[in-house]
Amino acid sequence: MSSISINPATLCVELNCTIGEFSATFDAEDIYAAWKDWFVLSDNSKYPPAMDAAGGADIGGGEKLGRAFFIRNDLGWRLAPVTVETPVDILLTGNIFPSGSLIAFTLYTYSAGNTHIERRTSSLPSVLETGVSGLTSAEATMLAAIDTSVDELATINGLTLGSPVIVTPSSRVAGIVSQTITGDGETTTTVTRDP
Repeated sequence: MSSISINPATLCVELNCTIGEFSATFDAEDIYAAWKDWFVLSDNSKYPPAMDAAGGADIGGGEKLGRAFFIRNDLGWRLAPVTVETPVDILLTGNIFPSGSLIAFTLYTYSAGNTHIERRTSSLPSVLETGVSGLTSAEATMLAAIDTSVDELATINGLTLGSPVIVTPSSRVAGIVSQTITGDGETTTTVTRDP
């Protein structure tokens, strides 16, 4: 059975796979919890923090912002698969990322070889639906104001909105263009103009 351990001597968060285990799944929240439990023991707080977390704040209506976890690879910490089998596929679920994007956040010294780590993340924000195609409340209000303004302009200019307008060229004779404009399905107007 896979497990998580913390090795402060090597600054590794170890993802341990047992004999006969060729695939294992580790969740970001479990990795963070294991480090947090270790950090508060004895004098482990003398070591640089291995992880940070963001999110989880209450955003109202019983919703919470999604959580993300960061391996502090900028402080030297790494995720290290510890395996005896070869090959081993490790799946990291949840939102786990390196703090320093240009620094590797995995260390393979303790693996038998051919270990593959796959990260499966999800979108972080928990979106509170406003009922208007996924818009935020502010965007929905702005859209409603624009819609009202368009309706007012149409009324001022004597236009009927909501009906299809089909424009088709009908002929071109000696420099004159004729077009048929169909508005509400009942009125047909022919517009002739010089090009």
